[in-house]
Amino acid sequence: MSIKTIFTLVVATLTGGLFLISCKNEHKNSDETVITQKITEHKSTINEDLLIGSWKDQSPSLLHFSINADGTAKSDNMETLLYQKWEVKDNQLYLTTESIGNGSSSTDTAVYEIEKLNKNQMILKQGEMLFEYKRG
Repeated sequence: MSIKTIFTLVVATLTGGLFLISCKNEHKNSDETVITQKITEHKSTINEDLLIGSWKDQSPSLLHFSINADGTAKSDNMETLLYQKWEVKDNQLYLTTESIGNGSSSTDTAVYEIEKLNKNQMILKQGEMLFEYKRG
């Protein structure tokens, strides 16, 4: 085998090895980024224990509801709007409701920014609208 052939094989082997190493490291960093994003995506600073209980709507609509520790929710005074479940992600409250009326029903999950939450008051924001609730 000539020196030129041996040199070509050594260079090709080193180049291929470096390429594989760089791809492996890039893939690893990509996976780490995805994992980090997933962990931080659902991080919330909301004390969910403060959500548990009955809430009275302060608007003329009077859509009172209760949030239960097991992730379920219920309407306290509406027969046609049934609260079903709730969860908090990224300081947002997700409330799933079923609307029953005129022989048909539909399920919807509304997302609210939690603007204020303490043991006596909750203020939710959806778009430009604010919804105020007092502990029931």
